[in-house]
Amino acid sequence: MPNGNAFNSWIHSNPFAFLFLHFHHVSPPHSEVDMHRSLPATALSLGLFFALSLPQNSLKAQNNNPVLGQSQSGVIFPEGPTKPGLSKEIPQAPTQVQRNFTHPDLPPLPQGKLRPGPRGPETPAPGNTQASPTATISVFKNTQVTPGGSRSTVGEPTAAHHGNTALFTGNWYAALSKNDGSTWGYINPYTKFPKVDGGFCCDQYAMYVPSRKITVWLLQYSYSSSTKNGSYRIAVAKNETNLRNGVFHYYTFNPRHFGLPAGYWLDFPHMAYSNGNLFVTANIFSASRKYNSTVCWRMPLSQLAAGSSVNFRYIRQAARTWRLTFGATSTMYWWQHRSSSSGYLFRWSDSSTNYQRYTIGIASWNWGTRGTMVAKGPKNRNWMARSDSRPIAGWIARGIIGFMWNAKQGGPYPYPYTRVIEIRESNRTLFRQSSIWNSKFAWAYPASARNSRGHVGGVISYGGGSLYPSTAAWIVDDLDSAFAPLKSVAVATGTDSPSRQAWGDYFSSSPHSRFGNTWVASAMSTRGGSGNANQIPRYVHFGRSRDINLRPDLRPASITSSSSNLVHGSYYTIATKIENVGLSTAPSSTNGFYISTNSLISTGDLLIRSFTLPSIGAGSSRTYSALTKIPTNAPVGTCYLGAYADRTHTISESNESNNGLGKKVTCSGKPDLIVTSVSTTATKLFAGGLAKVSFTVKNAGTATSGSSITGVLLSTNTLITTFDTYLGGAFESSLAKGASRSHVISVRIPYATPSSIRYLGALADVGFSVSELNEGNNGRAGPARASVAYTGSLRMLEYRSIKYTNYAQRSGAYFLTSARLDASNGGSAPMALVAPKYKGYWYVLLLSGSSTFKFDAFTSVGLGILNTPILPLWLSRIPSGGIAYPGFNLPKTTISTPFTMYVHSFWFDPPFKNIVGLGNNRLYLRIEK
Repeated sequence: MPNGNAFNSWIHSNPFAFLFLHFHHVSPPHSEVDMHRSLPATALSLGLFFALSLPQNSLKAQNNNPVLGQSQSGVIFPEGPTKPGLSKEIPQAPTQVQRNFTHPDLPPLPQGKLRPGPRGPETPAPGNTQASPTATISVFKNTQVTPGGSRSTVGEPTAAHHGNTALFTGNWYAALSKNDGSTWGYINPYTKFPKVDGGFCCDQYAMYVPSRKITVWLLQYSYSSSTKNGSYRIAVAKNETNLRNGVFHYYTFNPRHFGLPAGYWLDFPHMAYSNGNLFVTANIFSASRKYNSTVCWRMPLSQLAAGSSVNFRYIRQAARTWRLTFGATSTMYWWQHRSSSSGYLFRWSDSSTNYQRYTIGIASWNWGTRGTMVAKGPKNRNWMARSDSRPIAGWIARGIIGFMWNAKQGGPYPYPYTRVIEIRESNRTLFRQSSIWNSKFAWAYPASARNSRGHVGGVISYGGGSLYPSTAAWIVDDLDSAFAPLKSVAVATGTDSPSRQAWGDYFSSSPHSRFGNTWVASAMSTRGGSGNANQIPRYVHFGRSRDINLRPDLRPASITSSSSNLVHGSYYTIATKIENVGLSTAPSSTNGFYISTNSLISTGDLLIRSFTLPSIGAGSSRTYSALTKIPTNAPVGTCYLGAYADRTHTISESNESNNGLGKKVTCSGKPDLIVTSVSTTATKLFAGGLAKVSFTVKNAGTATSGSSITGVLLSTNTLITTFDTYLGGAFESSLAKGASRSHVISVRIPYATPSSIRYLGALADVGFSVSELNEGNNGRAGPARASVAYTGSLRMLEYRSIKYTNYAQRSGAYFLTSARLDASNGGSAPMALVAPKYKGYWYVLLLSGSSTFKFDAFTSVGLGILNTPILPLWLSRIPSGGIAYPGFNLPKTTISTPFTMYVHSFWFDPPFKNIVGLGNNRLYLRIEK
């Protein structure tokens, strides 16, 4: 009996092979892949293969007797994240990459006699048939993605959409749109991630997973003779913000993760997701480009979204190519060609580590290999020369599983065409078979996806005969339920064909992330020439006219503040960007900044600023920022700063649920010290006498206060401020919000107070040591009292304009008999000399370094500048009013060390002949540096 590949050939050509295997329980080799099957199972599957060479009417697919298999497990750890940032320019692929972009050939498919069955009606070129007039196929957006330097005739474009952001990948580039696909920036796939193996080369795939709000980006890396690997990178953007900023964590897979030794590489990716997993397929080739096997592995979406290690499971078999289904829920399905008249349907439930494989018989068709499919266009170029018949589209919708692939011309089909099969999910039997074909050109390279309604839409290429290769969008739904003829609309019309005679190798289609009944897809066509630079990739958003609302949709894209700690009563710069993610221009809008106790920003939250923006075009945005005060009634603790678009709800929008955006911040309260009551037991205020004052201080703010001084001041009116005369104060330790504290102190009424009406008042935080919500409500006046001028016989010296002063504020009198001046700034300390019984008497003010007068150097200096602007009225007579007003004016100067002086008064009789003596007190004066 022959061995190895010869053995496989013998099985396929010898009609008695099945009997031989059945009786001898022999299992043939499978290209280095352990199939994990028993020998009888192997014989059974080969027997089925032999049986399928019989006419179709003699075949009965064994759907109720699936082959069971066990997946294998592995674990992989995340890398990254990548640094944020996009590329200003898109790179041109390296020369060596451009020269080597052809996928290796797959093993041939066994073919019996062609019995294709009825071919069905022709599918005309797009635009020659009209879909339901009540809901046409509409193209809502169709934009060119890249400049010429990065393009490839084998474009392999894919598109993903998240919110207002789109990711578009091609053979040698990646592009990102932040305005819903209107304009594009770029991500450099050669440098975005660290180099691995032979470096980034080609195939990519982009996909948005709505259940986890993640965008997945697959990149293929060349085989390296050094690492003996060719890897895939699966990059994940955790959210739309990360996607817009180009931030991804990623996982690097190579064939060793799937049980193979060194010397293999991965090729031809596909991705799809179920409720719980992301599925990926790849073909595996050896270093010599010989096909080895195909692998399907799945990864929990929860682990991918978290950026944690991933516990993956995989299935690897000789299969040529597998194609996954878009729209899977709890179970993923995929297809494998078994022969030209049968295939394998694989079923893998999220809840199981086992899979099932069902054999499905279908009408026979022509397997095409590279170089055998012919669809020459106007310039006699065969745009399908590199095509083959691997499955390239799959979906599951409303209980029907579907697959599509390119079929070679032959029999009733003069050009290559697209084969479509649909299978009932309930019992794995055929539901319908269709051919998308035309007698004058080819239909090929389909992509498909299920929308939110359960209908199927995608893109497909066409060309040949009089048509240059182009791309069309198609829909199969309740209005047009047939694949033959397929109803479509052109989205990328060619004016030339590639000189390389190459196209494909795949496209993508997926539901729009906001308008789930419509699709976003990739497309391309060759225009204005035949080189790589003329293959123009396009981002397409399409659907039924009934399924999209052509209205604006305003939403905040960002909300920022100059601080993450928002203190009541303080001002912060708050900024937002309002974008229109709808499909028509939004008129002028009234918007607002809000503070909320939760992340759901609504107009019921606390409005802190309203603002108006002019009209915003579809896909455009406007920014706004303003210095905004945090009100005192804002919450305290964890809160949310938010922006809300169209807060007056005057604009009719396609989505009214996305108008708010919140950012987690801290809201901090502030104290607010007030005086709630002031009283005095004095019925009159006698100058030079004492008065007892009672007052109560309360913290009316939203946070505990620090310590402070509450001052008692004498005022000529009921408005108590620091401009009034400070008489004394009480220390105020910290006060909790809402708490109060009462004090009783005695103060001396200044000797210089005239007979009038005066008010004793209290001023909380007289030294401004506490930052408060309201600095203008700290004072309260007591009842009016008559003041009585001093008429006694004392000769009293005191300071005027007395202010409460802490040590950091060296500026003048801070008590009746004390003052402090700062030499570096200068300052004044005005005085009053009160002696009503000594009218006409002479006085001289003398400086001394002693509190009990001693003649010293200070005295000498003072005598030298008497009655100058520095010491005005230091030698004079008491006027008729009984009060003189000398002063001390210190100019700006520099001193080496602080010092203290005292001011004494020395008296003479009116003729200035006799000494009366010293006055009854002295003043303290401190000079600081």
